Amino acid sequence: MNYLELCQRTARETGTISGGSSPTTVIGQVGRLGHIVEWVNQAWQDIQNSRQGWRWMRTEFTNTVLTGSPLYTAASFSLTRLGEWVTDEGSLSLYSALADEAPLTFIEWSIWRQIYQRGVQTNNRPIHFSVSPSNELAFGPTPDVAYTIRGEYYKTPQILSANADIPECPVRYHDVIWLRALQFAEEFDESAQQLAWLPTRYAAAKDALEKSQLPKIQIGSWPLA
Repeated sequence: MNYLELCQRTARETGTISGGSSPTTVIGQVGRLGHIVEWVNQAWQDIQNSRQGWRWMRTEFTNTVLTGSPLYTAASFSLTRLGEWVTDEGSLSLYSALADEAPLTFIEWSIWRQIYQRGVQTNNRPIHFSVSPSNELAFGPTPDVAYTIRGEYYKTPQILSANADIPECPVRYHDVIWLRALQFAEEFDESAQQLAWLPTRYAAAKDALEKSQLPKIQIGSWPLA
């Protein structure tokens, strides 16, 4: 479902208190329909922020690190929705040619500073990476030539704004968005008896989303069933 369809579904489910009206656009709505548009967008923000590690928010990037430059921001790599860098084992690799691609080892920022910002340093092929308090990606040693890096990051939440905007989570779980929007409507209207079915339905939809889109719990290298 796109943004407009989610708003229309929310309006239908609250029909007895919405006067039966349904938005034909998400742009410029006021009054009750304006609230519905806001509730759907807020519901989607709420869901995205409710857990760390949603699969659909994790994405890859490839870029270049330059000779003599150890620190890089999101803007350095033209990433417009950087939330946080992925630092899992093997998540970031580096190469001057594909044949020599190898993973870098993540180390904590305090250790990186002790190793690579103390005393005389010699530029060389990086073997470590870290993340600074200001969310810069840091390489050590400082690159001696230009290298290509391949890594991953978690995006910041998607904001819906146009009728045709489609939430980035799998389509089969879009129901969880309008169900969460209904909870906002219920709180606003204090209509607990009107939507008595909602808590159970929303909990089931959210549970299905979490089982599908969060990392599996593992012991060693084996996921728990």
